[in-house]
Amino acid sequence: MRVAALAALALALVPAAALGASPPADAEDCLAGESRRVVQRFIAAFNARDLPALDLVFAPEASFNWYSTGAPGVRLRSAAYDRSTLIAYFRARHRQGEKLRLVSFRANGNSNGYAHFQFRLERRTRTLAPTVYQGKGAAICAASGDTISVWSVGSRVAG
Repeated sequence: MRVAALAALALALVPAAALGASPPADAEDCLAGESRRVVQRFIAAFNARDLPALDLVFAPEASFNWYSTGAPGVRLRSAAYDRSTLIAYFRARHRQGEKLRLVSFRANGNSNGYAHFQFRLERRTRTLAPTVYQGKGAAICAASGDTISVWSVGSRVAG
């Protein structure tokens, strides 16, 4: 399990230049708070089980890079890069009763059209007591809408 969690976090450490997808032409650097707000929109939509809103909060296929996580609900390797299965994945997590809570957020600046961030996130399901995990991601801020391009939940936070 720890190997899967570390692999998920390792994906998030890939520099922006190595991201496979491209931000849209109207992408611009995120202003203070924009990347945090898109993360908050994701968590609100996830907890509300609002699949249409979840679909909108993630970048379209051309700009989507990956959504990865270790257990519970492992999503790694080729599955992490497959935007077409993302909503089905969320539906499966909802069936497990998963809820999310943002514990902390830190913006790490903009580069190559992406706003990088890291976070701590509490996850809980019917079989998982509230547990805090660390993660990283990248948002795209654009006139066409702010979205998440990269989301990677890594290992549990000790303590």
